[in-house]
Amino acid sequence: MLFPWGSLLHAVSGRDAVGLSKLRAVCRPGASVRVLLELASGPGELPRLFAEADLDVQARPVPIEEARSLPTTWAKRLGYSGRPRAFWELRGVARPR
Repeated sequence: MLFPWGSLLHAVSGRDAVGLSKLRAVCRPGASVRVLLELASGPGELPRLFAEADLDVQARPVPIEEARSLPTTWAKRLGYSGRPRAFWELRGVARPR
C-alpha cells in the first residue's frame, strides 16, 4: 500500500496494534507486504511491531525522487510539496499463523 491514511495509517505506523493484526488476518501465509509512508523520525520499532503481528518486514529509506515517481496523486503531492520529507518502505511477507 502506498501512502495509507486514516485508520490504515494508524495501523501501519504502529499506533493501532489491533488494526495491524487485522491487516495480517486478511493475508495468506507468504503474502507480499509493502507499505510506503512518510515517517519523519524513521521506522524505529515498526519492524518489531509488524513481527508481533506475524508480518516480517525490512525497512529502507526511499529517496524523494523514487517517491515522486510512484503512480499516485499523494506521491506527487508529497514529493513536490517543497517541504523536507522522509519516506520509508516496509517490505516483507506474512508469516504462517
